[in-house]
Amino acid sequence: AKMESNGKCSPGPRLPSLVAVMVPAGMPEVRDQPSFALRAEQRPAALSDLPDPPAELHVRGHWPGAPCIAIVGSRASTSYGRAVAHRLAGDLARLGITIVSGLARGIDAAAHEGALDAGGVTVAVLPGSLDRITPPSHTALAGRIVRHGALVAEWGEGVPVSRGLFLRRNRLIAGLSLAVVVVEAAQRSGALATAAIARKLGRPVLAVPGDIDRPSSRGCNALLREGARVCEAACDVLDAVGPLPSLGFSFRPEAVPAGEPAGGAAAGRGGESGTQHEAPGTVDTARIAAILDASPRELEGLSRRAGIAPERTLAALLELQWAGVATTHPGPRWTASRIHSLSAAMSSRAAAPNVPGTESAR
Repeated sequence: AKMESNGKCSPGPRLPSLVAVMVPAGMPEVRDQPSFALRAEQRPAALSDLPDPPAELHVRGHWPGAPCIAIVGSRASTSYGRAVAHRLAGDLARLGITIVSGLARGIDAAAHEGALDAGGVTVAVLPGSLDRITPPSHTALAGRIVRHGALVAEWGEGVPVSRGLFLRRNRLIAGLSLAVVVVEAAQRSGALATAAIARKLGRPVLAVPGDIDRPSSRGCNALLREGARVCEAACDVLDAVGPLPSLGFSFRPEAVPAGEPAGGAAAGRGGESGTQHEAPGTVDTARIAAILDASPRELEGLSRRAGIAPERTLAALLELQWAGVATTHPGPRWTASRIHSLSAAMSSRAAAPNVPGTESAR
């Protein structure tokens, strides 16, 4: 495959077909899911930014309405890289974001599995037609994906997988996504092609830093030298794309009064008394802000202390980070920002009662 001077991607000469498997009749979890085609006027608007958008987009499963983030990387990945992709995809999926990847071994599979394990939605973009699962070892994973997301291809059936089609597939991954995150990539990885297409489309590109002497890290480190954003956690991705008001956690109708655990009996009582409670996001944010201090704490610990579900805790932390109240650290872990800590300390001192005999101490 090659990029033409007009920016379009041509498939190039047909090479020997790579290994793929047609969806067999004995795999009802894949074949029994609905399949349909999206015409030009029906396809996601984001694909219109491509210089050569697909004439049709063939989908098996359920097309998600949530914003999409791509997580891609090397097939020859490390256990560390797969763990990062799994965690990152899970955190984003819990926030209502759809994870897009290419169903390949390594980082792609870890990203799909991370989204699914978190109860989220994921989309796998195939290099051939919809009836060809590549690689065959991921047929079971494809079955999970169609039950909780979709398989997507440029053709419905009968198009074998060839090397020239992978770049065409990569442009769809970039085109569907608000941002592309590269977790691990060698210097000649296909994930770098996806990142290059995203950059041409004006989409943010993020990369997870890696060991300088590890071949699978050289592509990511090169992206960082070229200006890609550092990605250590979900908050880095959301910083890159900006607030997404369409995410579900921002508009939950039920209220959770301060002082009661999330999901308690008081949730939703506002309608009985005729009073208006604060939105859950506001209550969650206040709870998390109250327990943040100078000691770095992980998401799970903050969630337990606040009595709030992990996905809502993460949403509150991101909101506090954007407001300058919270600071993220590797791990990821969070603390109160230094400015916020100083301000709180000063407010506490100003509000302290005037105890006799302490005037001189002030």
